[in-house]
Amino acid sequence: MRRESIINVTTKPRPKKKRKSIIWEHKWFIFLVVIFVSLLSFLYLCLANLETRLEYQISSLKKKEMRLRELNRKLRLEISVLKSPQRLQKLAKERFKLEHARPDQIIVLK
Repeated sequence: MRRESIINVTTKPRPKKKRKSIIWEHKWFIFLVVIFVSLLSFLYLCLANLETRLEYQISSLKKKEMRLRELNRKLRLEISVLKSPQRLQKLAKERFKLEHARPDQIIVLK
């Protein structure tokens, strides 16, 4: 014959757990969303700051370009004045005492 043993097990009723609020149930997700939004906001502010600095730099470079274009225009005008045939002829006569060659001074090479 088999001997069966019966164990008398009594269990205590489980206490009712308080239901956590939705915030506590998803605290890590909410934490990550807050961090993500914070990083996006920081990135936006950095890019806006960079844009402002670049706009000032572009404005400054445009002003510099206009000054250089004006200087270039003046220098080209000065070059054209300095290269003018009338000026060079006057300079040759007055400063270097040069005259037009007489026909007897011209030697033709063959």
